[in-house]
Amino acid sequence: MSIVSDPERFLTEKLQKRSLSINTVRDGILASIIIAFQRAEEILRGEKLHEPWRQQFAANLRAELVRICEEAKIPTEYPTLEQLKGLRMRLEQQLGIDRLDPTLQADHRRASDQLLAKAQE
Repeated sequence: MSIVSDPERFLTEKLQKRSLSINTVRDGILASIIIAFQRAEEILRGEKLHEPWRQQFAANLRAELVRICEEAKIPTEYPTLEQLKGLRMRLEQQLGIDRLDPTLQADHRRASDQLLAKAQE
């Protein structure tokens, strides 16, 4: 199970843990972003999207993550908690998460906040 094949299960599993590595928190935030945008796209299209859509979205998301990290001189592997918080914010801005339905935004932000609270540096 991965953030692409089953992001909801991945996220649910991570949210049940007491503490998480910084990389797991990063991956959980990415899963939450995938879920939010997939749900938005499903609402728009009126149909369920499957793994090929998630694979393409995840590839674009990962490329954006790497670009932001390189630009801000943040390591993609093992960023600090503060760097990860900034990275999350920049990713959300770049992707335009504020254009999504308010419920989808709130679900993503709640999950991301919970993940960040579990981070063990």
